[in-house]
Amino acid sequence: RLGAARSLTMLSVDRIEGVSNDVTGSHRATILLVSHMVSLPARIGFLARASRSLTRTALVDGTDPDVWSWEGSVNWSRGWWLDGSVGITGSSSGGLRQAGGFLGTRLALGRAGTLDVQWSFNDARSLLPETPGFVDRVLRVQLVSGASAPAPGAPPAGS
Repeated sequence: RLGAARSLTMLSVDRIEGVSNDVTGSHRATILLVSHMVSLPARIGFLARASRSLTRTALVDGTDPDVWSWEGSVNWSRGWWLDGSVGITGSSSGGLRQAGGFLGTRLALGRAGTLDVQWSFNDARSLLPETPGFVDRVLRVQLVSGASAPAPGAPPAGS
């Protein structure tokens, strides 16, 4: 059965040039993103993603972020009516380390739409004594009407 697995690797490089509201008025960012996905015939998929974002606003004090981030997730589907995902995330910059996870499911309710339930957790630890860390716990329950509801397994609008 593993011979029927599908694999996809994606690489993207984004270069952003803009205007900032600091004294220099300059904003530049370079983002490198690598994603690898493996899909098994049993409607289970694995996703690994890593990125590096290097942002420069030309500030004299050198506080611009250089961020490494990663994500690993397992996605599953039980046909047209139910799908879900669970995963872990993390990131690291000069002064902040973050680790977290997420769990979500989408249940199709026929013509009524879909019920989306998502929970995420993020623990951010500051490496700088003058900056506090934080913990986010978010539970989102959303009923999407049938007219605008994407089918389970379909990407969200705009992605």
